[in-house]
Amino acid sequence: MFRSIIVSLLFLGVGTNLCHAQLENPVKWAFGVQQKDEKTYLVVAKATMPAGWHIYAQQQPEDAISTPTSFVFAPNPAVTLVGKVKEQGKLVYTTDPEIGISSNEYHGEVVFYQEVKLKTVPQGGNKVKLNGTVEFMACTGERCLPPEEVEFVVEF
Repeated sequence: MFRSIIVSLLFLGVGTNLCHAQLENPVKWAFGVQQKDEKTYLVVAKATMPAGWHIYAQQQPEDAISTPTSFVFAPNPAVTLVGKVKEQGKLVYTTDPEIGISSNEYHGEVVFYQEVKLKTVPQGGNKVKLNGTVEFMACTGERCLPPEEVEFVVEF
């Protein structure tokens, strides 16, 4: 009897840890490319978060204390970045009434995209790879996780 109680408590503890681990990584990222023409592509990064969670837009109000979402692309002599990373989603402007700090947030999902031009068209099945990193901060109304970096690679 005592042994079965111990085993039950161990399983309960493992289950609790698994649930906690899922909440610690609430933002799911998907990366891909869309071809615009022979040498022009969009690098697409889609962030999806569960209800109650949000991430921050790239541009924040001056009084914001949150970490804005940012992208860094590794230098690649075969690729030219065109302009800056753009974002598409329902932007929510908030101000915390208790502390008076504002932020620009996305809830549910947001898509970021960077236009790129290839210097030459890949030949013979060869692919051009572009590495990058996205840094973001996920929060709820009650707490924020530390900023996190996610590395990605896309191919053209």
